[in-house]
Amino acid sequence: MLQGTIRISWEDDYGNTHTHDLDETKYTPHGDINVIAVCKLGDKFGAEDDMFDSDENGTWIKTNANYSIFTWDHAKFSKTIRHARSRLPELYVNTSNSTFRSYCTKLKRIYDDAIAYAFVTDVYVEDDLSETTINNGREFEVGDSVKYNSGHGNVQSAKYLRCESTDHGERHRIVLADGQEIWTSASNLSLMDQTSLTDIPFDVESYCGEVGKGLSDEQIASMARPKRLSPLQQELMYWHEKLYHLPFHRLIALASKGILPSRLAKC
Repeated sequence: MLQGTIRISWEDDYGNTHTHDLDETKYTPHGDINVIAVCKLGDKFGAEDDMFDSDENGTWIKTNANYSIFTWDHAKFSKTIRHARSRLPELYVNTSNSTFRSYCTKLKRIYDDAIAYAFVTDVYVEDDLSETTINNGREFEVGDSVKYNSGHGNVQSAKYLRCESTDHGERHRIVLADGQEIWTSASNLSLMDQTSLTDIPFDVESYCGEVGKGLSDEQIASMARPKRLSPLQQELMYWHEKLYHLPFHRLIALASKGILPSRLAKC
């Protein structure tokens, strides 16, 4: 258990990221869940008010049976939180890709093989977005079947209705399987055939449902009994990891020139 100042960020209903520093906070760095008291957030947002009242009317959470609405900072922003299996409002924080970007920057300083396409995303843009919305190079059209990720490991199918532009950005209207219509951000939507990290099984039940799906008997047998690496191959793998996953053909070229142990050129 640690205590001090932590920096956390989360998205509002429009997909905008908000970052805040919380002082004198007890924090479990290796825990899956940390509890944030709404009253403490109210103290933070109301600290600079002329009359300190813990932002009583501007920071609160309203909980219904299936979802909660978290509002903060003098009622300027809100986040709709769909309840997970715990039936509690679980807010995911620090979910951006800043750590990945830092890793790419560090790697590029050491090794840059000029594969530009490995660091960009192909985005197709149309002038008229009245009926079509672009999401990471994929299109959402009215009536499309999409996957809605609530951000709590709960992914369900939905129908795409429309996109609306606001002062805070774009928001998207969908209808869930139970008939409920909600607004959400593009980051929570994907096409039915679009691969996502949320497709990875997260518990025993979902893992059992994925076992064997799309794999041949030969592939399953190969995964169950992987080929053991020889000592020379293990040494090559060591250098591969040590040199920030440098491609194997480049490792062999370095070994051929004597920069790495020459025995690795025989792999």
